[in-house]
Amino acid sequence: MTHLEAMAAREENWSLNGWGTTQASQNTPNVSDLADEWVPKARHVLEQWLRYRSLPHGLDVEDVVQESLVRGWQWSCVHSEAPSLPLLRTICHNYLVSAYRKASVRSEHMVSLDVVVPYAGGNDSELMAVEWRLTLEKLLPIRDRQWMWQHYVGGESLATIGNREHVTSSAVKMRLFRARRRLRKNML
Repeated sequence: MTHLEAMAAREENWSLNGWGTTQASQNTPNVSDLADEWVPKARHVLEQWLRYRSLPHGLDVEDVVQESLVRGWQWSCVHSEAPSLPLLRTICHNYLVSAYRKASVRSEHMVSLDVVVPYAGGNDSELMAVEWRLTLEKLLPIRDRQWMWQHYVGGESLATIGNREHVTSSAVKMRLFRARRRLRKNML
């Protein structure tokens, strides 16, 4: 069962359970009637729009069109009107951007944790751990060094460190980001 069929079945169940029987909702068009009108045209427009765009590895035009139509269908269930074609193109574009971001996270351009914290989680000797601590002491302020050690070597979450230090987890995340950047700049 596709997403569109599931949404249509849910719409039928809502109408059978008494949804849509009030006077206000009788004036609004049925979402499944709207789908019959806009889905074929929207599918054609999105396929034409995607024809000249590069897609992330592993994505097919049909996958992107289906996901965009499902999100457009969800939007139409909330707003009781068919989404406009520019809105569908925006939904499609946002889906592509998120797919590119997910693909870039898995790319080989990312620096591995071994470059940043070479002895984290390994079975290396105490001498290497001491050497790493000395390197951290030379390059980083005390708070950044403690947080890096707690997060990467100790395995503590950002929220745990943030709660203990009375800061938000996003503040811890930003400090770790800056510390990694400083280490990369000084060590590579």
